[in-house]
Amino acid sequence: MDNNVFIKLTATEIIDGQEETFEINVHGQLEKKNEITKICYSEDLEGLGIEETEITIDKDSVLIFRKGALNCEMLIRQGERNTTFYDTSLGKLTIGIYGKKVSFSEDNGKFHLILSYSLDFNNDYFSEKHLDFIIEEK
Repeated sequence: MDNNVFIKLTATEIIDGQEETFEINVHGQLEKKNEITKICYSEDLEGLGIEETEITIDKDSVLIFRKGALNCEMLIRQGERNTTFYDTSLGKLTIGIYGKKVSFSEDNGKFHLILSYSLDFNNDYFSEKHLDFIIEEK
């Protein structure tokens, strides 16, 4: 796949009442087949190396696969809790993901994906995440 889209991600994380927001802008790939949309991109995590991300969007769920410094596969469905593992250099962490909002829309070559979810580590609440992707065809 060629780099055929520009991706703007605004991510907000709330841990212990402290909110932090960051933004990344990258080129990536978008592919649509039937009811499934796939988005792929790479980002350079300072000091950790390149992180590859693949997002598969289905009717009611989003699967995020990350490979690099932090390897994980996260399934996010609104109103549902799923369990996964973060594979780090220090070992595996068990993570619970509770999907609060999953929204995906398309309008004239512009795609919008919103994900809101909470995370728990080993069944202890950890944080809230909100990801807002704007994907535009080049």
